[in-house]
Amino acid sequence: MPSTARGTSALVRREQSPKFLPLALGTMELRRSQFKLFASWCQIHARKSIPASTETVALFLADMADRFRPETVDSLLSAIALAHRVTGRPFDRKLFTPITEGIKRTHGTVPRQAAAVTVSDLRAMVEQLPDTPQGVRDRAILTVGFAGALRCSELVGLDIGRMTEGGVGLITIKPEGARLELGRSKGDQRGNGMTKWLPRGGHPCPVEALERWLTHAQIRRGAAFRCIRRGGSLLPKRLPVDAVAKVVKRSVYRMVLVSRAMENCPLGVTRNCPLL
Repeated sequence: MPSTARGTSALVRREQSPKFLPLALGTMELRRSQFKLFASWCQIHARKSIPASTETVALFLADMADRFRPETVDSLLSAIALAHRVTGRPFDRKLFTPITEGIKRTHGTVPRQAAAVTVSDLRAMVEQLPDTPQGVRDRAILTVGFAGALRCSELVGLDIGRMTEGGVGLITIKPEGARLELGRSKGDQRGNGMTKWLPRGGHPCPVEALERWLTHAQIRRGAAFRCIRRGGSLLPKRLPVDAVAKVVKRSVYRMVLVSRAMENCPLGVTRNCPLL
């Protein structure tokens, strides 16, 4: 059996075991994406990704330290460790503690100002979203939030049909676009409320993304953006404010990983990745 098939089968078996049940589906998808980056790097530098030598992992971490935050580098190491575990290969993560600690001391002291998201960034972000309930919802969150220049609290406080507990604004969808009627917010010092108009059209279209999400989730009234269980089923609970930042970070990270893999790797490299 090819190494890829063995790795995939091992991953499926481990995901179903009690030991791996605490890992959320989103975490597993993130680890797969992170391992793609490592496998791509190994392909470029003519090194083996499975099993990876201590020297290979150390060089990879040092290279990534100039591109990502220390927390992300540590997460990449977790993906490499998981890939070895699911394929039955030994991997001692403690060997790399001095490296990760050194990266934190060297790169973790100066805060970086986040760059504003452009239309091109938004398009790249939504194109990488999966066609799952979470992906459909996240596409609507990103496009509506961008087009309406909404704060996180305003975005998760949007309601459909009628205002409910925790709501701060009401969405009305019309053939020509969507109207957002917002109550008092941080940007509304006079407290008179404000109305924002999202025209239909453009790429991506915020109104179409919103309609697709509401239809998919069968939401006719109440909170427009809600929590989703790991299995993909919808919860009645309104999405918390801090979840919007996670949606953005997750989408940006996926966009960066896919972009680098496509630019730096020959076609077919993914066939050698056991986490795919």
